[in-house]
Amino acid sequence: MSEMETYVRKKQEAETAESHYVRGTSENASLGVGSVVNLKSSFLERLGSVSAESLGRFLITEITHTVGEDSYYLNHFKAIPAVVHTLPAPDVELPVAQTQMATVVSNADPRGKGRVQVRMNWQTEGMRTDWIRVMTPDGGSSESVKSNRGFVFIPEVGDHVLVGFRYNDPGRPYVMGSLFNGTTAGGG
Repeated sequence: MSEMETYVRKKQEAETAESHYVRGTSENASLGVGSVVNLKSSFLERLGSVSAESLGRFLITEITHTVGEDSYYLNHFKAIPAVVHTLPAPDVELPVAQTQMATVVSNADPRGKGRVQVRMNWQTEGMRTDWIRVMTPDGGSSESVKSNRGFVFIPEVGDHVLVGFRYNDPGRPYVMGSLFNGTTAGGG
């Protein structure tokens, strides 16, 4: 099975798991996410007696605990059948990174690719990013120039730079350019 087929199968299984769930209420304070419970459904029969029917074993995927005065306790949970092999995909919003200021702390790229390490303004002393690429007006190679074609710009240690993020993904930073500041120059 190819990697794509495996991905599609797992995605379909996760969506199926999410569509087959039950919600319940309990007074059992020991329940938590990951607990497996035997659920019963109670209903009122025609003659006025209560009957319980087993629904089977379920895995709790969400739970909210409520505690009140006088030892009041109640929880509300969401659960999927315990036989499901793939858990539902979590509904988590991806973080979005905005353009940020940073200071270059190293430009001695061990791979010689012109990357730099920076300390974002929110990072504490001693912290730094991994090696990140630097944007340039023209980069790459051509038939006549095999490498370092165009404008090569590597910020110096101590330079203030503007860091952008490809697709606003905080895991894909790049240096957009350097900025003048009071210690480097008065500006152009």
